[in-house]
Order: sequence, then structure tokens, then C-alpha cells
Amino acid sequence: MVGVPTSTSTRDLALEVGVPLTTLAEVERLDLTIDGADEIDHNGAMIKGGGACLLWERIVADASERMIAIVDDSKVVDTLGAFPLPIEVIPFSWESTRRSIARLLAHLGYADPDLRLRTVDGKAVVTDSGNYLIDAHLEAIKDPLALDSQLNWIPGVVENGLFTGIADEMVIGFPSGEHEIRDTSSAPSARPSTTAREGK
Repeated sequence: MVGVPTSTSTRDLALEVGVPLTTLAEVERLDLTIDGADEIDHNGAMIKGGGACLLWERIVADASERMIAIVDDSKVVDTLGAFPLPIEVIPFSWESTRRSIARLLAHLGYADPDLRLRTVDGKAVVTDSGNYLIDAHLEAIKDPLALDSQLNWIPGVVENGLFTGIADEMVIGFPSGEHEIRDTSSAPSARPSTTAREGK
């Protein structure tokens, strides 16, 4: 087994405990991605990026034949959006990018959206790719497919944390120790894919 990490912290931990690693420069495709979610709905659409690694996570998932989301039951929701949606933006003129995001959200029916630059100790959080994160506090995402398909067209937006049509299965763990496996492979995706999921 050889893994590709989705963050520098995951890479460092894997090296510390002896997990062999490779890169997507060295391997063309991965057999499987296993990852968590900050929120996931019953169709397997997710919000990811609470740990600031959404861009790398999406690249690795897209390079994989299958993706399985593993969550506890508290992450499963009827409607996404209680967890703020992370949007990764380049630092240059990020304020202008935030205004463009606000205009798109208003066009999609989110009146006066709360868009916050993610900070720690008063300083902007910088992702492993050197970008900033804007967290969109939307409360409820009415149409994840519409939002996911349009956010990345805004100049300055690198990626967003809506992962639609990516998880082939979701594994839900319960406090009792039991688990449930759901097939989400037929869930629609907001974007075309170059992977085996392209038929969705």
C-alpha cells in the first residue's frame, strides 16, 4: 500500500508512523481515496475544507478510481450549509474576489451573505498552496449543484468546499459502534470529470 497525502500535516504524520508515500507526479491513478467531511447530505454531497485542505483533497479524489467518505452520524444532514462553506482564493485583491462571491450568492438567492476571511490570532490562514480562505456562512445551501458549478468561475477563486457527485460510498459510524454503508455512486455532480465518474 502506498498513499498520497492531502496536506503537509498528513504527509508529516504518515512519514512519522511509517506509511509509504508517493505523489501524483509518480503515479497516474489511485485506486481509492478515503476521506472525511465537515457535513454530508443523504446523497453524499459534502462540505469539506474545515481543515483548510480542500484543494489538495479534491485533486487527490479526482485522481482516484473510487472515493469513500467516512463520517460519524453527527455530520449527516438533510441540507448542507450549517457548516460554513470554505472558498479558497488567491491573496491578490481577495477583497474584490469576496465582493464578486457576494454578488454571485445574491444572484442565487442568498441575501446579504456573511463572508469571513478565515483568520487565526488576527492573521489570515494560509493554505498549503499559499492561498486564503473565505468562509461563507449560508445556514442552508438551497442548490449545491448550482453553487458548486458557478463559484469557481469567479476570477480569484481557486476552489470551493462543495464536493458534489464525488463520493461513491459513505460510511456512517454511530456511538453504539455500529455503522451503515450507503451507495452514493449515482448522485449527480456539478462538474464534468475526467475520472470513471464522468458518466454521472
